[in-house]
Amino acid sequence: MIGVCGFSDSYNIALQNASPWVTSTRNGFTFGYTTDPAGRIDHIFLKGSNNHDFIVNKYTISDFYYTDNNGKKRYPSDHFPVIIELEYKKIE
Repeated sequence: MIGVCGFSDSYNIALQNASPWVTSTRNGFTFGYTTDPAGRIDHIFLKGSNNHDFIVNKYTISDFYYTDNNGKKRYPSDHFPVIIELEYKKIE
């Protein structure tokens, strides 16, 4: 899907979604909040040019958490990080 000004959302063009169980990038510090598709509010947009393009091999939303001193599971941020594995492709 091509967005505004020729930018593409890496989520839509990725060859592999490495975390399909996580559909939200916001969690509000609420543990277990990972599956609201409307919550995907963090993005990585890409745009090629006349002589190169990008291939998104893998798209991941990291739902990393830690356990505090009281044994409670917590997220370090109210947003999950978006990570992509990107390949640069020169167009001949």
